[in-house]
Amino acid sequence: MRSLADVIAGSPVKLLPGRYAVAKCAAAPEGPGFFMVARDADEITVIAEEAQLPALGASAAEGDYRLVEIRVATPFLGVGLLAAASSALAGAGISILIVSTYSKDYVLLKDDCAAKGLEALASAGFPVAAAP
Repeated sequence: MRSLADVIAGSPVKLLPGRYAVAKCAAAPEGPGFFMVARDADEITVIAEEAQLPALGASAAEGDYRLVEIRVATPFLGVGLLAAASSALAGAGISILIVSTYSKDYVLLKDDCAAKGLEALASAGFPVAAAP
């Protein structure tokens, strides 16, 4: 099993272009192009580029987010990877929202914290690509 430091070092981070919003919706949006749609027993949450927000009919929304992608070196085996990332960001005083897919984790952080957040992740050992 690889050490956490090795997993972090092999998990590249990059800031994706665009600004995003997180919205609470009554119904899942139709069509492609939304970053993520999550459903549970209580609500439907949509993450989309801010320009798509009016089409969502959201009952609540929070915008001005940037999306940081962490391409996990060993999905499901990186014990402590998200704890390391969130601890680094918390230590920098940055509030975050994390969502995950099969092989990637995404961190949403406010636009004005993006540069500071990338610096915090780099200090924690994550290889960070140059921001767009």
